[in-house]
Order: sequence, then C-alpha cells, then structure tokens
Amino acid sequence: MTITVKPGTYFKLTIALIIILGSFAMAANWYIEERASALLFQNLEEVHRSQKASYEYLETKKEMALLALAYANQDQKQVVKYRDITRLKIRSLRKELNLWRYAVEADLSLATDFVREAEQEELDELIELSELVVALQQNTNLLLAKTTTSELTFEQFNDSFVQWTEENKPLDVAFSDLVRETKAENYLELDEFGEKLKLAKQGDVILLVCTVLIAGLFAYLERRTIGAPLQKISNFLLSLRNQQPRELDLSVYGTFYHRLEQRLKAVISYLENEKLQHQDKIKRLQHSVNDLHQQQEINGFVLDNIAEAVIKTNLSGEIIFYNRAFESLLRGTKIALIRNIQSIVILRLPSGELLQFEQFIKEVAALSEQKAQKHLLLDTTSGQLQVEVSIQLLDSGVLLTVADASVVHLQKAQDNLLHSLYESFEQPIWLLDQNWNVLDLNSYACKQFDKEKQQFVGFRMPMIDLLLTKQLDYQSITQSLEEHGVWTGQLLDYSKDYQTVQVDVEIKKLATPSSLGVFFVTVKSKD
Repeated sequence: MTITVKPGTYFKLTIALIIILGSFAMAANWYIEERASALLFQNLEEVHRSQKASYEYLETKKEMALLALAYANQDQKQVVKYRDITRLKIRSLRKELNLWRYAVEADLSLATDFVREAEQEELDELIELSELVVALQQNTNLLLAKTTTSELTFEQFNDSFVQWTEENKPLDVAFSDLVRETKAENYLELDEFGEKLKLAKQGDVILLVCTVLIAGLFAYLERRTIGAPLQKISNFLLSLRNQQPRELDLSVYGTFYHRLEQRLKAVISYLENEKLQHQDKIKRLQHSVNDLHQQQEINGFVLDNIAEAVIKTNLSGEIIFYNRAFESLLRGTKIALIRNIQSIVILRLPSGELLQFEQFIKEVAALSEQKAQKHLLLDTTSGQLQVEVSIQLLDSGVLLTVADASVVHLQKAQDNLLHSLYESFEQPIWLLDQNWNVLDLNSYACKQFDKEKQQFVGFRMPMIDLLLTKQLDYQSITQSLEEHGVWTGQLLDYSKDYQTVQVDVEIKKLATPSSLGVFFVTVKSKD
C-alpha cells in the first residue's frame, strides 16, 4: 500500500502554521499589554491612595492644632466645631488607609516575582501603619473627651496635646517612609514591564524568522516523496486493528478477591453502624440546640411577624424601633424613627383622661418587677380603640406591646416576647447594621469599657475595627456568614486599659434583616 501526499499539502500546512503562530503572537502581545495596562492603573491608584492618606493625616494634625488654638482662646463654639471635624478626619483617614490596602493587595496579585517580595513587605508595613492609626484614634478620642469638661485648664490641655504629639512621632516617620517607598516601588515595577514589552517585540521578530524557515522547509519537502514512512505507519495501525484480544484467567486470583470482598463487607457493615449511631447522636444534639435556641434566641429576629404592635423607646420617649403591626394599629401611618412616642401614640384612661408617657413610666418604675399591663384607649384616625398595653422597663429603654382588647392573646406569648429581649442575656450583645456600625447593645457590652451606650452607637465596635485591618480574616468571616449565616471563633479586642486580648465571639446574620439590625454579635468570654 502506497500513501502519497497530494500536491499543495505542504502549502496548506504552511498557511496553517502562519495562522497558528500569528495567533499565538497576538495573544501573547495582548496578554502582556493588558497586564501592563492593569499594572499602570493599579500603580497610579496605589500612589493616589498613599498621597490621599498622607493628606488626611496632615489634615487631622492641622484640625487638632486649630482645636488647641480654640481651646486657648476659650472659644467653646470653635472647640466643638474642631472636635467634630477631627473625628470626621480620623474616620476619613481610616477609610483612605483601607482603600490604600485594597490597592496594594490588587497590585500584589499582578506583581511578578521580581517585585512580589517588596510588595508583600509594603503590605505588611501598611498593616502595621493601620495599627498605629488605630492607636492614634484611641489617643485622639481620649484627648477630645477631655475637651467636653469645662474643669480642664488650658495648661492641662496643652500638656495632653504635647504628649499626643510626641506619641504620634512614630506615625509621622512611618507615613513618610511608606509613602516614599510606595512611589519608588511603583516606578521600579513600571520600568520592569517596559523591559518586558521590549522582549515581546523581540520575540515577535524571532517568531517571524522561525515561521519563514519552517515554511521554506515545507516547500522543500513538497518536492520529495514520503510514501515509505507513511506506509510503515499504516502497516502498524493495521496490525493493531487485526490483533486478537487475549483472555485473562481470573481463577488464579479468586481466593484473593474473595478475601478482599469479605473484608470490604465487614468494613461497610461497621461504617453503617457508625453512621446510625452518629445520626442518633446528631438528632439528640439537634433537639438540645433547638431547646437552647427557644430559651435564648432574641425575639427581635421575628418582631415583624408578631401580631401585637411592638414599640421600643428610650427613657425619654423617643421611638427606637417598631414593627409592622404598629403601623397597622395606626391605620398604616408611616412613622419616622427618633420621634417622641407622645406625638404618635395618644393613650387615654378608660375615663377619657389623657395618659402622659412620663407618668406611665413613673408608675411602672415604682413596681418591683418594673412591668405593668393596662386596658387603655388609643386615638386613631377612625376613632378611639380599646387596647391592652404591656410595658416593661429595660436597661436600654422601654418596651411596649399594644394589642387590640377585642382579640384574645395568651399571657405566655406576651411574657416570652418581653423576657427574651437581649437585655436578659448575661453577656455582651451587639446589634450591627450592614456596614458593621453599632445600632444597639445591651448593658453588659457597655460595662466592658465603662462607657455610656451612646458612645458606641453609630460607630464600629473595637473588635470590628481591628478585624478590618486583617483582610483575609475578614473575607473568611463574611464568606462563612453568607454560606451558613453564623461564624464562631476568636477575635482581637481591647480591654478596659486598651490592651489587645483574645475574645470568643459568635456572629449571626439575621435571616430577615430589618431596621432592628443585620448582624447579631455575642461576646462569649474574655481571656
């Protein structure tokens, strides 16, 4: 059998070779140029963020100097102004540091081995700088807190301001060095990619020369016959096709397979028994967990599904939270939060006399259990409605449940609603919004730092600030919350003397997030 190559076959191979190698060259050039463009953008972003963070730091120091000048002039209005501006500047500085870190991490993912080690060192230095800024925020807050009292003389404030300046000198040096190193490393990285672009152009020339040489070789082979080598290959393939398969005698291995089968059956039987035992154990544990959840789970998770109108206020009567049943009770009236309850809910005694909120609070506070239940009249757009009002005083405010007196409600359900609120937890509880800012917390959380509740509300809790400086840990926690709805582990936190300690923490993501919050944080213990 003779196999001949048709005329023009090598010409077709030459065309195919040119297309393949040309496509490879275009793809290589596109890849290198795309990486260079991405690197240029990331380098510019990194340099911009470093300059912006340095600017925010200098602005913070400037505002502190203006605050000291205002304090020297005894201008209380200017003191309050610059104190608020300083707090905003520090928060802006923290934000710019986070953006700087994200830019460095993105640059690290694009960096080559030549500069990867330098980028990693820069990221480590930036994390250390973030920790220094956290300390700056703590020191600044302590200094700003002193300006809220009129008993502090200017000499005392000036001494504190000088001490604050001395404590920030390491931060000055760290900022200056890191910004300068960031510029130098980015320029070095751009020079390296410029060299790679030159090498890519040289590679294109070499590839073109190789293509021409191979095309010449194919043109030479076009004039020669290759029937003999192809004939050998054809004969070999035919011999493989016509070969008869050999039979394998398994009787030799019968005993071995029988023993192996018996052992596998024994292992499978053992594993089945273990599986049944573990399933029983899991069921028992699940029952225990369900019982525990029924006892400790905060009813705030499902407040919007409760038939009774639930209103939570502070001791001054300002509304903190209410559920949908509260809107229905007022015939769909939309209520803005942080409004006084007396402007929304008008309660009257059965005699028609107006019941003042402060009077109601005083009556309940005089009781030993600090809770009461009354039948009252509620003014609505369609007239007065007879309702049953339950009120209970908590450390964090006042909880009211309002039920239509014409509907029968179980007393047990009312008690469960009141007693399962997070104030009953004998451990620190935090409620956070989607940006990890504090919405609410219980009295145990306030006692950790001997501070008032309002000093935390609207800000991030200390352990979350520390967590945000460790991006990998933060991403792991958010991924666990998205997949499982809960994360349990240890985080760094500050003690009362502002020393970092390890704490056991459980973070839950609410199944139906609402105005009550998105994340529910329980601090289990402190080392």
